[in-house]
Amino acid sequence: MVLLTAVAEAGSIESSFFSRGYIGFGIGVPLILGKHYIDSSTEDLTATTLSVLPAVEVNIGKVGFIGDFHGGYGHTFPDTFYLGGELFLEWYTLSTRINLSRTVAFNGTTLLTPEFYQIRIKSAYGLLVHPGWQVTTDSLIYLSLGPTIGRLRNNSHMSFIILPGTPTSTPLFIFEHDKDQRKLGFRTGIGTVLLLSEHWAFRLEYLYTHYGHFGASKVFFKIPLTNNPFTMVTDNSATFSVHAVTANVDFFF
Repeated sequence: MVLLTAVAEAGSIESSFFSRGYIGFGIGVPLILGKHYIDSSTEDLTATTLSVLPAVEVNIGKVGFIGDFHGGYGHTFPDTFYLGGELFLEWYTLSTRINLSRTVAFNGTTLLTPEFYQIRIKSAYGLLVHPGWQVTTDSLIYLSLGPTIGRLRNNSHMSFIILPGTPTSTPLFIFEHDKDQRKLGFRTGIGTVLLLSEHWAFRLEYLYTHYGHFGASKVFFKIPLTNNPFTMVTDNSATFSVHAVTANVDFFF
C-alpha cells in the first residue's frame, strides 16, 4: 500500500509539473527583415535651386544577438491542454545601416552627399499568452501570441561636400537626426519545453515580431545660407519584422 501511494504521488507530481509559476532567462539569434526607405526633397525655397535627390528603397537583412528575462504562470486542463501567460523583457544588439553616396546640383555647383541611415532595435517588452498541449509528463508544446513594445532608434546623417573643380563659395553643411521611439508590434511563435528535473526545464522557441512602419517622416533640416535659405525634408523610414530563435532555461516553483 505504501509503495502504491508513493507511485501515485510521483505520477501526480509529474502530470502537474507545468501547472505552476516560473522564471527564466534566454539567449538567441534575431534576424531583421524588411525594407528601408529614404526620400529627400526641398520646401520653402527662396531664391535658390536644389535638385531633389532620388528616392531609395533598400532591402533589410541583418543578424544580431538577443538576451531576455521572463516569468509567468501556466496550468494544464486536465493534464493535457495547457494555458499560460508570460511577461518578458529583451535586450538586442541588432541594427541595419545603409550607406549611400549621391550627387546633387545646388546653384550650379555639384555636391557629393555621403549619407548613412540606421534603424536599431534596442529592447522590447510585452505580454504573451501561451496556449499549448502537454505531450508527455515531461514535455510541452505551445504557441505564443501577444503585443510587443519595441524601443527603436532612427538615425540619419547626410553631408554635402563640394566636389573638386567647382566654385568654393558654397559652404559645407550637414544634416543629422537621431530619435528614440517606442513602437507597438505583435508577436507570434511556437516553442517546446522539456523537463530536466523537478524544478528546471529547457525551452526552445521561434518568435516572429512584426513592427510595421517605423520612421521619422518629414524631418526638417533648416540650413541658413547667405541670401539662399532653404529647408531640407528627409523621410527616413522602414517596414520590418524580426525573426528570432531562442534557447531558455526556466525555474519552476
